[in-house]
Amino acid sequence: MLSAMPRAPQLYGCLSLILMWGGGCGVRMFGELSGGLCPSAADCPAGETGDEAADVCEATQSVFTQISAGQSHTCGLDEAGGVTCWGNNFWGQLSVPSNLEQVIQVVAGNWHTCVLDVKNTITCWGDTNFGAAFVPDGLGIITQIESGAHHMCAIDTMGNLSCGGFFTSGQTTVPDGLGAVTQVSAGCYHTCAVDSTGHVSCWGDDFEGQTAVPDGLSDITQVSAGQGHTCALDSTGHVTCWGTDHPGVVDVPNGLGVIVQVSAGSYHTCVVDTQGEVSCWGSPSVNGETAVPACLGVVTELSLGHRNSCALQEGGQVICWGVNTFGENDVP
Repeated sequence: MLSAMPRAPQLYGCLSLILMWGGGCGVRMFGELSGGLCPSAADCPAGETGDEAADVCEATQSVFTQISAGQSHTCGLDEAGGVTCWGNNFWGQLSVPSNLEQVIQVVAGNWHTCVLDVKNTITCWGDTNFGAAFVPDGLGIITQIESGAHHMCAIDTMGNLSCGGFFTSGQTTVPDGLGAVTQVSAGCYHTCAVDSTGHVSCWGDDFEGQTAVPDGLSDITQVSAGQGHTCALDSTGHVTCWGTDHPGVVDVPNGLGVIVQVSAGSYHTCVVDTQGEVSCWGSPSVNGETAVPACLGVVTELSLGHRNSCALQEGGQVICWGVNTFGENDVP
């Protein structure tokens, strides 16, 4: 039992948590560097740079309708409502329960996975300590679930938002007066939501300015919370990012097309435009998470993990790239 949790370290990793024995994202865990969390080759033990990925353009058999990239594992939802996960299974986050109802959404967190099924039930597995498996009560029909490092949020059809789980930075404390919420994003230790008027609110850890929503931001349709930064997409297809001063992370490139989705990882961001083309940027890294594969086709959805990126293509095939220490990019 932890009587007083230390503050989450702002080191390399997005989904970091120091326990009594140490460890987590970007720090030593059980004598090794977890998840290939290496900002540069110099920071990694030999053979742990995260560049051991198989050919990302290799054809896969699986067809998905939705994807979610977590700390070091990735999950996909198929047309029949079945879930498949791959990558790190240290905490059992890949062990999909056999008795699930038809699933309509899957989210991959730090070392856990959660789903929402057709019966409005949330089920989680893996490391569910610190409230990561929080199931909100008092909500009606749930329209979205979202998982951060160790907290979860859910929205219902009336726009009510409920968050719970690990609260060390106030990431689960939904602000009073929040309007009807249309979308929520749970970052590492902060949370952001868009309301029905297009206004963005963020709360929780603000160590790097990730909850300091810029003045004048309006008509927002989507927000994505990463490690120490946050990005928002407005109704014109323009992206704005704020937070960390790590080089390149919040510097949205010029010349992007009209963007339809933005996804924030730990220290990188990717977007997809109306043509289904992907662009990525972020902190310089040897891991390749911002190097969009040339073989990528028309993309319909993006999901970014700690140091990897995954894209769902028009035909349902998934391609992932970047850190692959635990096989998080090896789509079955």
